[in-house]
Amino acid sequence: MNMSIEGGFKTQKELIKNVAYWAADKVLGLRLSRVVDIDYRIRRNLDADGWCIWEDEGIRPREFTIDIRAEQTFPELILTVCHEMVHVRQMARSELKEVGVTRGGEHHYRVWKGKKISDDLEYCKQPWETEAYELQEPLAKMFVEETEFEYTEAMISRDKRISK
Repeated sequence: MNMSIEGGFKTQKELIKNVAYWAADKVLGLRLSRVVDIDYRIRRNLDADGWCIWEDEGIRPREFTIDIRAEQTFPELILTVCHEMVHVRQMARSELKEVGVTRGGEHHYRVWKGKKISDDLEYCKQPWETEAYELQEPLAKMFVEETEFEYTEAMISRDKRISK
């Protein structure tokens, strides 16, 4: 996987990089992870924990931008990257498609595993979101265990400041 990260501070970038490379193998698989390009952007005051956007016009996109909200704790960052990597897989495998995307970024409708999904469907009931939320915590736990992630005193101290 080719990856870039902009914004944020050093420890955020390092954690996102580690989670993203780990998740690429687990979520995308070895073959797909080799052909995907992801640009991470750590942004302040984002109105969601993360957003995944495909950048190329292919049927099976390979270029993505993931925006990550900067004001998250380190454990939240792990969950968010895992969640967004599920969306990368969904789009790269054409499980989730936006049909009729216009230059302004608006779409006519979404297709999930061959079925047209209404734009009126509540966010929490969208099947791609349901899947990403179901997988984010088990993936995050696996990341922590397999990589022996250390939640350092410096991280804990910073997280206490932003959690207020």
